[in-house]
Amino acid sequence: VNNLIENKTDTRIDGEDKKCFSHTVSTSELVFDYGYLSVTTVVVVVVVVTIVAKVVIMREIALLVIAVAAVVVDVTLMVELTNKCLKH
Repeated sequence: VNNLIENKTDTRIDGEDKKCFSHTVSTSELVFDYGYLSVTTVVVVVVVVTIVAKVVIMREIALLVIAVAAVVVDVTLMVELTNKCLKH
């Protein structure tokens, strides 16, 4: 029974891709969040750049740091997903 389930799961997935496959399944929400995060990052960066262009005070600097952090997370996640699941 175990073998049947296993075979059903990875019909056309070999060893390496199977790892990627299970990773993709386990992080399906993460992938969805990544799509949302990309949009959020763009919006935040645009807003922050606009604010900073007008007046640079502590609050705006804090927002800028948050925006940079969002970009870093965004890129890191994209790279991770690319490395693990877009090889094939």
